Parts: sequence; structure tokens; C-alpha cells
Amino acid sequence: MERPFNDDMEYIATYKIALFTSTRIISVFKFKTSEKAQFNLEEAMQNPRMAGQARNGTFVMAATFFPPDEAAVTTIRDLFVSHEFVE
Repeated sequence: MERPFNDDMEYIATYKIALFTSTRIISVFKFKTSEKAQFNLEEAMQNPRMAGQARNGTFVMAATFFPPDEAAVTTIRDLFVSHEFVE
């Protein structure tokens, strides 16, 4: 958990998995409203350093893997979107 850097957020959780040859970062952001989440998802989708962005209610997730691993990112995105968060 990290301190939010945006007044629209309630919190940020970042999971970093690093190996000698790759780095995998999964970030989950909780926004105060669904509208704020949608706006920030659209902003995140314009960032070329982020991939696998998705929104689920007031939560936004970005999974960025280097080297790219579309299959893994798609699996994580699908799990995130199908999860039922307790607000």
C-alpha cells in the first residue's frame, strides 16, 4: 500500500515481481467514485509505459510486464475484471 498521489484516490497497492531477466508490476488504484475511476483509466491508457489497464467499479488496475507477456497480462486483467470487490 502506498500513499495516494491523487486526491481522487483512496489508496494504491503495488505488487512488484522482479527477476534477473524480467520485471512485473501490478498496480491497483481505488478511486472515490466510478466517474473518477473511468477518467483515470482513460488517462492511464494513454501512458505507453503501462499495459493491461482495466476498471472494475471504483478500482483501476495496470499490469506492466517487461519483457512483454500479453498472455499473462490478459489473464490478470480478466481476473481483475471478474472479481467482486467489496466497497
